[in-house]
Amino acid sequence: MKKKIAVAIALMLTVSLLVIGVCGNQKSYAKTAQLYLDISDVVKKEDTFTVRVKLESDVDLYSIEAYLNYDENLVEFVPEDDRITGSAGVIQLKDVYPVETKSAVYDITFKALEIGKTQMELSEVYLIDYADMDYIEAKTSTKSFSVAMNRDEDTDARLQSLEVAPGELTSAFQSNVYTYEMHVGMDVDMVGVSAKPMDSDAVVESEIPQLLRKGENVITITVTAPSGNVKVYTIKVYKEEIEIDSDDENISEYQEMPEEPTREEREEVIQTTEEATTEVEEVTEESEEAVIEEKEESTVESSDDETQEPILQE
Repeated sequence: MKKKIAVAIALMLTVSLLVIGVCGNQKSYAKTAQLYLDISDVVKKEDTFTVRVKLESDVDLYSIEAYLNYDENLVEFVPEDDRITGSAGVIQLKDVYPVETKSAVYDITFKALEIGKTQMELSEVYLIDYADMDYIEAKTSTKSFSVAMNRDEDTDARLQSLEVAPGELTSAFQSNVYTYEMHVGMDVDMVGVSAKPMDSDAVVESEIPQLLRKGENVITITVTAPSGNVKVYTIKVYKEEIEIDSDDENISEYQEMPEEPTREEREEVIQTTEEATTEVEEVTEESEEAVIEEKEESTVESSDDETQEPILQE
């Protein structure tokens, strides 16, 4: 009898362990879902493109709330779906499913603004299962892509005109010439630039020194066409280091100090100076002798006149 009771207890314990194991396995089952991003590897500037968000789950879902991060400097969100809202680099996707569902697809529209490489990332995803309204784990996704030049757009990134003030360019402006020079006086501290692009939709950006320093200064004008094509014009501004009369065109930009004379040159100058001094002294002596002779002749003539005067009186 005791043996039968022991066997029965053992069987009961075995069954209990099996039940606990099964229940434990059911309770530890991981509910997961996966979100995927589907984007073209390359999109063209100024074009609109679609970013597809795919949702797949192991269990029926009740709702989703997820956030998509993007680079607002390169792409722009285009609202088309009330379930998808946001701006400034972050989009919120929020949806409640009317019936149990294990998958869903969302198409989000963007417009490419600038050329470059970027990426989009799904983050902070919250999924609720339909059975017990619990949050379940979700694996997110990141996708990299590039915004490329659009050959269908205008590629002309040249300037139609370029003017500076005060002063003027040393050579006449030409759209296909990208480097220029100009000269300003030492009293000029700033140069203004007026640049007009060939394409009215092109973007013109100028980098101008706030304060001109003596010598060389550089001004750059960058023109970006709608297609993304870029041209850069450069103006080298030379500020005079000494004050120069602007009306005198014969004065050079920089006046160099005379070089130190060599020993031979100094000796030659000394010799020339001595010779010139000797000549001046000789001329001076001759002049003095001539003056003395004139005085003597004048004295003799005066004496003769005094001698003859009484004879004339008689």
